[in-house]
Amino acid sequence: MKTINYLLFTAIAGIAASCSSNENTTVFSAKFAEGLNPEAVKISCSELGIDTTLTVENNVVSFTLPREKASCAEVSFNYGNETWSGGIIPDCAKIDYNVVSKDSVEFVFSDAKSANHGLKAFLYKQLEVRKAYENDDESDDDAYDKLIEFCEQMFNENTDNYLAYIGYMMSSHGKSDEEKLAMIDKMSEAVKSKPAIVQEISCIQQKQATKEGTMFVDFEVEQPDGTVKKFSDYVGKGKYILVDFWASWCGPCMGEVPNLKAAYEKWYGPKFDILSVAVSDKPEASLKAIQEHGLKWNQIVNAQRVPGELYGFNSIPQIFLFGPDGTLIKRDGLRGPGLVDVLAEYIK
Repeated sequence: MKTINYLLFTAIAGIAASCSSNENTTVFSAKFAEGLNPEAVKISCSELGIDTTLTVENNVVSFTLPREKASCAEVSFNYGNETWSGGIIPDCAKIDYNVVSKDSVEFVFSDAKSANHGLKAFLYKQLEVRKAYENDDESDDDAYDKLIEFCEQMFNENTDNYLAYIGYMMSSHGKSDEEKLAMIDKMSEAVKSKPAIVQEISCIQQKQATKEGTMFVDFEVEQPDGTVKKFSDYVGKGKYILVDFWASWCGPCMGEVPNLKAAYEKWYGPKFDILSVAVSDKPEASLKAIQEHGLKWNQIVNAQRVPGELYGFNSIPQIFLFGPDGTLIKRDGLRGPGLVDVLAEYIK
């Protein structure tokens, strides 16, 4: 099925002066040009508990949502083998779509200060970056940098609505934990309560609780054969243990395999060993990758999200070095061809 996302096409935003008598709801409506009626219109928002399919009657469809400026609802029009999709922030009395063609929609918001205007501007910025990369433009990196700058400004100007969430998720990458927490502190309680932000806060707190110099945190995982393996079966047993948190579907994880093999061949012995812990992966896929790539060191599979929640990470690969007594010695900078040399600083 072909999917059309509205950020790929021109959208004309208008401002209506209407006002709703009910300040707790947003009325979304779409009017379709003659002969353009989609088979169905779907509107969904998990946070608001909405997942509804509507039928167009007389070229018009309408739906009432709770007014919530910290959420975003997805709207899609099904034209058989084509689907147009977009999003709305239900923060104003009325949102009207005038569907001119399958790839052209005019938006009208009842509130001149609606966050939807900012959402549209963000999508246009995304479009600039996408075009730069598609055209192999030499300025594509510059376009991306400008998008991040735009997102930081968007965050600072919209800390109480859904644009703060987008701005944070786009611009917080690469920032320190302290910088991230400072951004989160600026958010309204409604934005802070979003699942991804709650998880981010927990991740940062757990990362600080398991920083370098702290003792390892134990966990246990049932293996496909029914046995149970504990992290403490390998860590804190008198050896330096290099722990690789990975998944079979993760390209960068598999890209580290040659470096791990080099480290294993160089240092394996009475003082050093490697443990790979498969996370967020199907056990059968992990076992297949272990066999195909010849990973002959210790393995724990089916750990899923447990290690990330305990050690405060939400991306992989993550490679940690634990000391003979189980102290976490290093949790950053253990990737790439230089891994063997970095380990030499600890293993004498």
